[in-house]
Amino acid sequence: MLDAGKKTMSDDAAPPQPLGIGATRAMKVSAEHTTLELELPSETPRVGDRIEFVVGYSDTTVHLHEEMIGVRDGTIEEVWRIAGRGRIK
Repeated sequence: MLDAGKKTMSDDAAPPQPLGIGATRAMKVSAEHTTLELELPSETPRVGDRIEFVVGYSDTTVHLHEEMIGVRDGTIEEVWRIAGRGRIK
C-alpha cells in the first residue's frame, strides 16, 4: 500500500510505472493510495521506503501540484512553481 494515488500521479493515458522494486503482478491506483502486488516475495520495499514512479502522462500529473522539485543524486537542485496551477476559469 502506497501513500500516493490519482491525486498525486495521473493514470489517464497509461499507468504509472514503479522503479526499483522488481516485477509487479498487479497495481490498482485509487484516489489517495496505490496498491502494488509484487510478482515474487521480497524483503523490500519496507514500510517507510520511498518508491519512485514514471508517470504515464506528465500533463495531467503536473497540474496536480503546486511545484516541481528537481533532484539529482539525492540532492534537491531546483524548485519550480507551477505557474498555471489553479488558473483554469
